[in-house]
Amino acid sequence: MPAKKKKPEQPPEPTQPQEPQLEPRDYAVQLSAERFESATRITWQRPPTPAACYAVYRREPGQAGWGKIKASLGGETFFYDDHAAVDGRAFEYKVSSVTGAGYIYAGFNVPPTENRGKVILLIEKEKEDALREALETLRLDLAGDGWTSVSRYVSRDASPFEAREAVREEYRKDPENVNSVFILGHIPVYSAGNIAPDGHIPDHLGAWPADSYYGIMDAEWPNFWAEHFGRIPGDCQLAVGRADFYDMPLFQRDETELLINYLRKNHLYRTGQYTTDSDMLLEDAFGAFKGEAFSQSAHRLYPVLWGKKARVTEDKQWVEHLRERTFTWSCFFGPGSYTSLGTSSGYYLSSEGLCQDGSKFGAVFNYAFGSYFGDWARQNDLMRAIIAMPDYSLTCAWAGRPGWFCHHMALGETLGFGARLTQNNDGTDYRPANKGARNVHIGLMGDPTLRMYPVKPPENLNRAPSLGGVRLTWDKPNERKTLGYYIYGAEDRLGPYRRIAEMKGTAWSHRKPGGIKHYMVRTRKLTETGSGSFFNLSTGAFV
Repeated sequence: MPAKKKKPEQPPEPTQPQEPQLEPRDYAVQLSAERFESATRITWQRPPTPAACYAVYRREPGQAGWGKIKASLGGETFFYDDHAAVDGRAFEYKVSSVTGAGYIYAGFNVPPTENRGKVILLIEKEKEDALREALETLRLDLAGDGWTSVSRYVSRDASPFEAREAVREEYRKDPENVNSVFILGHIPVYSAGNIAPDGHIPDHLGAWPADSYYGIMDAEWPNFWAEHFGRIPGDCQLAVGRADFYDMPLFQRDETELLINYLRKNHLYRTGQYTTDSDMLLEDAFGAFKGEAFSQSAHRLYPVLWGKKARVTEDKQWVEHLRERTFTWSCFFGPGSYTSLGTSSGYYLSSEGLCQDGSKFGAVFNYAFGSYFGDWARQNDLMRAIIAMPDYSLTCAWAGRPGWFCHHMALGETLGFGARLTQNNDGTDYRPANKGARNVHIGLMGDPTLRMYPVKPPENLNRAPSLGGVRLTWDKPNERKTLGYYIYGAEDRLGPYRRIAEMKGTAWSHRKPGGIKHYMVRTRKLTETGSGSFFNLSTGAFV
């Protein structure tokens, strides 16, 4: 019997090549700036799968809209040279691809910001006496950084409307200069909307705390869109931040002690007494999450702040890192509750753990995103617990829905500027905004006037009579690459201060003081960042 013939093997069915899985960083075009001959070169990282093309835009600071495309570049290109950029000027750039976009505020040798405007300190009346000394230090630190501050005291038993009217009264007096509000203590919390930005419906659907209420000066609240759909009714004119430790029974200290300690940390940071081991600690348990990629806010941020040499630690053992090391930024994205945030690896950050004796949390600025705790007006809420820690932790933002845009900090802007930018973004100016854009829940725990790259002020400033005038002397701070000092005078101890001299040495004589009763000296240096360089000033030393 003849052998049965074998059926010939069929070639495999052709298949389409699969695209690699997108990671959160693929949704953020990671930008940095460098010098290239006479141009400002904007560079970005090559993604695993090159984009089809990149569109580059540029605009002046404060300009509305992005205008026409400056350049359309092939997907293999990873830089854009702006030959029109000049020393001493900063421009904002946008580079977009199919999957995402990046933003950078870039320039070289950008002049310092000497006048930052006016900040309203909205202070709980019941804490006036207990906070007197700490507030005096804060006011001097603000004056030393170019702010004029005005204080308004409001009872914790007042209505949100009464508290907001105190802010609006000060704003109407000086609308050109008032740009920030720092809430200190248990100022009434205004809640609005019928929303669940963390996606937990129906159990977390309802009104969320809305500190944007204190930042909108023109629109009227309550407003139909705010009350029913959770949309901020108009643009925020003021940047708002809050340090409020009400209803935190897990902590050994009461709310007044926690607030005094917060202001102590604030002073240490502003005067350059906090140093950090690394730039950013980043952990993301969500991944791309259907294209929202919550951690893109962090991936977009660190290149503009520190450039290609950014020291970023991405490790699932992030809780242990916080206990043992210090970071300028920490960014965590994972499953949460009102008092905790965790990852699939089993590491959890919790209010209960933070409040234990000897606990450490070594990060100054913080993005944290997870379920529930973005609704921060809850007992022992995690965001407020983070800024209640003994050292370092000064701010926390629920960054994910929507994404946050704080790239201006790379050239000396404040965190509050980025917070307000985020609140006013509807997804057309900065994208992707993600769900929750322009919703009332967007807010900042901590001081909105804080900025990056603190410089140490002069030491041992003294004043002595000299030939009918005064002679100032001081010691050089322990600060690298200083260029000299700016000297200011004012009639009032809290300013406003006017610059009257610039010195490279550590002594100066003023023959005709006139009406000047108070002097301030600030260290000056050139700070280089991932977005270029700017002339940076310390907070002031006073005499």
